[in-house]
Amino acid sequence: MKNAIKELETKGRAAKAASHRMAYLSTEVKNKALHNISDDLLAKKDEILSANQIDYKEAEASGMSAAMLDRLMLSSSRLEVIAQDVLAVAANNAIGVLITLEPPTSPMKVEAVDAGYYHSPIYDRDYSKIQILTIDELLHSKTVDMPPANPPFPKAQKIAQKEGEQLSME
Repeated sequence: MKNAIKELETKGRAAKAASHRMAYLSTEVKNKALHNISDDLLAKKDEILSANQIDYKEAEASGMSAAMLDRLMLSSSRLEVIAQDVLAVAANNAIGVLITLEPPTSPMKVEAVDAGYYHSPIYDRDYSKIQILTIDELLHSKTVDMPPANPPFPKAQKIAQKEGEQLSME
């Protein structure tokens, strides 16, 4: 277990260092990288799912809870959704949520505002691309401001008629 924690810490430090370097790359380069990641997830699907099976069995044997095992388990469809989500980030249509214990600092708020808005064509409404919520807010029923998962049915065109006029039965 100590080796796994040490490995995760090492990977976390490497990811943080990479994020600092990526911050200076152009949007075009970042988007190309995201497209490559999405393509690789799909191209290496069998390899990823095989490795996930090994991880799942080890986690199950170690006594991991059913809820955590469910989060760990990848399927072909889950992997395809992840690949699509990566493309959504490249398309700049993603809404990010930062959950924090403490109230956000002024620089955090500025960064969130600077990220701009996602415009939903279905709802004709803007949503902040980065939203910051505290644990306390979540415990008091605040939710992420985002479009509903299921879009509404389109409204039928209203038929104009004169007041009191009866329509024919044809």
